Amino acid sequence: MTTPTTRITRLSEKQSTSRDELDKLLESTPLAIVALVRDGHPVIFPTGFARVGDELVIHGSTGSPWMRALSAGASAAVAVTSVDGVVLARSGFESSFRYRSAVIFGVFERVPDADKVEYLEQLTDSFIPGRAAELRASTRKELAATLPLRMPIADDNWSLKISGGWPEDPEEDNAGGAWAGLVPMSVTYGATLASPDLRPGIPLPASVRAMTGDAVSPIARCAGRDRCGSRCASSGSTTICAPSRAAASIALLAVSRFRAISPIDSGIWAQATRVVMSRW
Repeated sequence: MTTPTTRITRLSEKQSTSRDELDKLLESTPLAIVALVRDGHPVIFPTGFARVGDELVIHGSTGSPWMRALSAGASAAVAVTSVDGVVLARSGFESSFRYRSAVIFGVFERVPDADKVEYLEQLTDSFIPGRAAELRASTRKELAATLPLRMPIADDNWSLKISGGWPEDPEEDNAGGAWAGLVPMSVTYGATLASPDLRPGIPLPASVRAMTGDAVSPIARCAGRDRCGSRCASSGSTTICAPSRAAASIALLAVSRFRAISPIDSGIWAQATRVVMSRW
């Protein structure tokens, strides 16, 4: 098998070799597209993933033929993309997107049984920080039916392309009357919807409150402490409150994850980090 090239040939100036930028992208979205050749033809499938250290981790059913093919050593390519805005130029030809896109090449391997629970919990906490501690333990039957796989992220098996510029119109179009600019795009969490079979009286857990902003909530004014007696960090009309040790830890994880998804004011982020870390 030949080794796939990681050198970008089209618009090569947009290639980034920054591992930090790669990690930011991998932490900004839970969705990856996995491609492989199975039974002589190419197939792709979307799946949730997480970066665990220097590994890209996915999981699925032990009954999935694609997952079994990957666990048996099939070569794979994993694509992760974030669209961060629409670039509106003065012509359709020059219009484009702001995006970050990575492809990681390699071979998946099974996570050893001794490490399976740890990896699955890290996957859960990657999607919903703090959630694993709120759930019951997986049963032996559930673990037996679940196949976690990992692919190493090395120095030479990935390619990253970042398009973060503005419209690049020719001078004759700049002199015209069409508007040009950027429409940013972001992903945010919405209001929670309780399951129809949820028993009455069960409150929202800390992990969900952190995701939806209830544990990190903006309020109009703050005198240094809110009603729960916690210290708060203020920036303009926004206050970030850390009401308890557990909520503070989860809030910091959730805001960190959210910041990768949708940029927030850097001053607010810095103050929130200092408050949570200094208080606890």
